[in-house]
Amino acid sequence: MRKQQRILKRAACFVLMTAVLISFMPQGFGRAQTAEAASVKSIRSAAALRSALTSSESGAYRLSADISGVTKAIVVKSKTKSLDLNGYSVKGKDRTTGLITVKGGKLTISDSKGGGQIRNTDNQDAVGCESGTLIINGGSFRGKYYAMYNTGGRTTINGGSFVIVSDGDCIDSNGALTINGGTFANSQDSAAEVFYIGSPDANLTG
Repeated sequence: MRKQQRILKRAACFVLMTAVLISFMPQGFGRAQTAEAASVKSIRSAAALRSALTSSESGAYRLSADISGVTKAIVVKSKTKSLDLNGYSVKGKDRTTGLITVKGGKLTISDSKGGGQIRNTDNQDAVGCESGTLIINGGSFRGKYYAMYNTGGRTTINGGSFVIVSDGDCIDSNGALTINGGTFANSQDSAAEVFYIGSPDANLTG
């Protein structure tokens, strides 16, 4: 009998503690998390990636498959967008500019799983910024002569791996540039210069 009473008391205490914890949670806590997850759109193709990043609407996007065959630069021109590589790759070639280029608005690139990559197999950069804002928090960026260029926008690099596979500069910047982290290398020549900074508005702290 006493054992049953102890079990009932413990069960009552557990129910009471659970009720107290729930009362302290922000109103709509579960719904907010669900809504946030639903707001991140999955990208599985080059066409979908181009449509998302070139649209006139802000949005958050996450790769859910490797993407190849990008034959022309994907240009961000307006609004605020984010791209999570999510461990997947974007590969293609454009010989005139970065495979993904910012010409207005704001683009943030991250890689939540690690191993994600943007690679331009032609002569130019993986990513570029000509105006607007580019923020790179993670991912691998590979180009032949350049990995990232900035000709007039504002670029912040907080992390990521930047690699070139020929003579050139990993980072080629004539715009506002802040580097807080990341790794930079020439896979063909470890002694080669990896930065070209042509603007006084540069801050390298990483």
